[in-house]
Amino acid sequence: MAQRNPSTYQLIHLVKLLSNGMNSLLISDGVGVGKTVSAGYIIHYVNQIIGRPVIVLCPPILEDKWRMDLKLRFDLESYSAKHDEDFSLMLEEISGKKENSKIYLLPYSMAHRRKIPSNFDVGLVVMDEIHNARNPSTNLYKALSLYCKSADYRIGLSATPIQNSIDDLASSLSLLNPIADFLIWRLFVDELWRRKKLALLSPFVTKFTKDRLKLNFTNRNVHRIEVEYSTSYVRNVERILDQIGESRGRKLTSFEKTTYLRLSSSSPNAFYNAVNRELPEHQSNNKIDKLVELIEAQEPGRWIIFTEFSKTSELIIERLSNYEISLISGASSFSERYLAFDDFRNNPHSILVMMPVGSEGLDLQVCSRLVNFDLHWNPMVLEQRIGRIDRLGQNKSEIDVYNFIVRGSVDEHMMTVLKSKIDIVEDTFVSTDQVISDN
Repeated sequence: MAQRNPSTYQLIHLVKLLSNGMNSLLISDGVGVGKTVSAGYIIHYVNQIIGRPVIVLCPPILEDKWRMDLKLRFDLESYSAKHDEDFSLMLEEISGKKENSKIYLLPYSMAHRRKIPSNFDVGLVVMDEIHNARNPSTNLYKALSLYCKSADYRIGLSATPIQNSIDDLASSLSLLNPIADFLIWRLFVDELWRRKKLALLSPFVTKFTKDRLKLNFTNRNVHRIEVEYSTSYVRNVERILDQIGESRGRKLTSFEKTTYLRLSSSSPNAFYNAVNRELPEHQSNNKIDKLVELIEAQEPGRWIIFTEFSKTSELIIERLSNYEISLISGASSFSERYLAFDDFRNNPHSILVMMPVGSEGLDLQVCSRLVNFDLHWNPMVLEQRIGRIDRLGQNKSEIDVYNFIVRGSVDEHMMTVLKSKIDIVEDTFVSTDQVISDN
């Protein structure tokens, strides 16, 4: 039998769920605090005490994590419904059979592809990284709403419930509380936000953070690494973008130009590939040089490097070929991801290069150094990235985060946007830990 020694705060979630009168809860605890464990006690209660079936919906990459956590921490068996035959069996076992008390794991990709019948009836629906369904017009949101309406209890997990706007929070709450639709929840949440009264949502939301819990977490050091490309490269980028606009008979839209500028900031390799031009021979790249210099100057150990673009990831792997290095991208198969993470955890001198797909839910606290080679507009995304190493189980007293900034590039505008978004959520339950340096 699995041994469970819960911290007091990890049981508060269950108490809130059972006492708030809504049978729902948004668990928005900080990255790495243990949302999955807190949800596990709720799953155990509904599944083992009440004896009702449970469905855990999550991004595909997190299915195995849920299976292992439920087994190792709670001695609970769970069953995948990600294949058509498994999904059909789940429907057969659940529909009209309240005596069934199994736990099913269902990736979001299957949830919006296959429909559930009207007599679907479960005890609990768990939606991990619920912000993935923040757009009410998507098929995923519509599918999840049907699961929520079929459940006695509903919980959502997200350390970053607001990704772009307050509507994201309203979207999650409308899923979890189907007594009112999204438009009504949006008006309600917007009014609370305007009046700075988000604390009134406390019965339906948890937000435990490392600071508040006074847990023995590591200190987070965020470093700003400034680099500069050559003047000739910058001029060439401008010239090529003008040529692209001329060839289309119009100026590039703001979105198009920003996308190209982000590519040019990431690496010349990414930019020239995107505009279908050959990379000039002997093209200098101070940014990748600085990355290699940074890693070589530090003590040997693990590194995680985030980049937004595939050509940049190829360049990083090429320049760091002397190290044990792996890549996780959207094109990586499940087995490739599993092997890469396993190798990374087992090799104390390895490097993991991660595309955007790798910023949620993964436990990589064996590492204490992370590089944001490419920034992201959203501070919540940066928090998710850093949360891969800044979480329960990190045994280093300090972790180091290195944010690369290309001077005179779109990066500087992105830093302004990041600061403004951080200011918006500061002192609310959706605020983040430090993700950018103060200077």
